[in-house]
Amino acid sequence: MSQSNYIYHYTSAHALLQILKTRKLWATDINFLNDAREGQVARSHLELLASKMDPFHRETIEWFIGRRRHAYVTSFCRSNDNLSLYRMYAPPDGGYCIGFDRSIFKSFSGVELHDCDYSKKDQISGVATFSEELISAIDEGRKKASAAVDVANNLDSKFLIRFAELSACQKSSEFIDEQEIRLVSRAGWDVRKLRISSRQHLVIPYIEIEIPNEEITIKIVSGPNSNKELANLSTHELCDIARRKNYKWTVLHEGGLQSGIRAI
Repeated sequence: MSQSNYIYHYTSAHALLQILKTRKLWATDINFLNDAREGQVARSHLELLASKMDPFHRETIEWFIGRRRHAYVTSFCRSNDNLSLYRMYAPPDGGYCIGFDRSIFKSFSGVELHDCDYSKKDQISGVATFSEELISAIDEGRKKASAAVDVANNLDSKFLIRFAELSACQKSSEFIDEQEIRLVSRAGWDVRKLRISSRQHLVIPYIEIEIPNEEITIKIVSGPNSNKELANLSTHELCDIARRKNYKWTVLHEGGLQSGIRAI
């Protein structure tokens, strides 16, 4: 596998251990991420376009935006040495990142991998294309219903899904250094679970995305750590956990391939 295909998820030692024990990634409701403006960029672009339309189309789009669909995301980055991401997603004393070849996510059901869009020009273009299709659907729906709210409620759910994905992947240019890649789930509210945030002290909705026990290669990198030597040594213990669970994964880390171990 090409090293350039790897994408990395920054996390704490505790979360990394849970990923390896359960073979599951957590995707967080976008409304509960660190940036309070998450999901608002695409919405702002669509609202601006709608403000220039006739009253019926504007009102219908306002009702459509109100039918918010929950998007759940897991964040990745192309780089495994982004200090700002370690500071954001890992404890001060040390963190890790876990890397996957991005091609494995093509086989995951109900999720898609998207590179975040930081260009305002490209964002507006993407929303405009979406808006054109939405307007066509509104005009078709208007033949069956006269009230804007009814037309909005009768729109195919695919528009809600697509808008949720746009909302999840359009970010302000001030975050461009993160070069974030997001695994976006289409899961509904009925499958969400709840956890307590250690930082914000909130109850946070999330879903679990299972990583298959197949012949895949992952990479574990220990980041800035108050005891770097022990942090590197601990990757051997992580490999042993997965070996006892009979995982089929192959593990790479900064020290090189773990010879003789066909497990994480």
